[in-house]
Amino acid sequence: MTEPAHAEVLAARLVAGQVDAEVLRWLQRGGAAWARADGAQTLERCLGLTTTPGQRRRRRRNALLQQVAAELPDAGTPVARRVHAAWETFLSRGPWRAWRDLDAPPAGAAELHAALFWLSKLNDGDTLSVWHIADLLRGFFADEIPRRSWHDEGSSAKDARGNPNSEFDQGRVDRPED
Repeated sequence: MTEPAHAEVLAARLVAGQVDAEVLRWLQRGGAAWARADGAQTLERCLGLTTTPGQRRRRRRNALLQQVAAELPDAGTPVARRVHAAWETFLSRGPWRAWRDLDAPPAGAAELHAALFWLSKLNDGDTLSVWHIADLLRGFFADEIPRRSWHDEGSSAKDARGNPNSEFDQGRVDRPED
């Protein structure tokens, strides 16, 4: 099966009339899988497309997070912190206050601001925590975002039930720098 994010790109190319060998191969393989499934799988699933509005929103949000991360300059800080800071700035001091009632970013808006606009629309005008952004970007910026390990960080903060400190875990308390 085709990777879902790539399947969406192929579907967009099909809709735009940009049918090439890759799009035809994707359609052929998805159609063949659907025929073999004999009704047990939907055509969307066989083509690797998202099937619910929630999945489509999450996939769009994640693609926009990747776009923002790729457009931000490397300032020597972790990529998730850069994305979070840019998003916070966009919402609090950037054009979001003037644009939030628009259906789309104004023509001529910078690509970074356009991506942050759509992220904010998808997330009802709010950001995600640094930890959540890091989790979502981990597969795309793996060298910059190591897996969290409470033992590796030397933190033994636990709540009454023995779970890692929920304030720390939810990103409300800054993570100690390595």
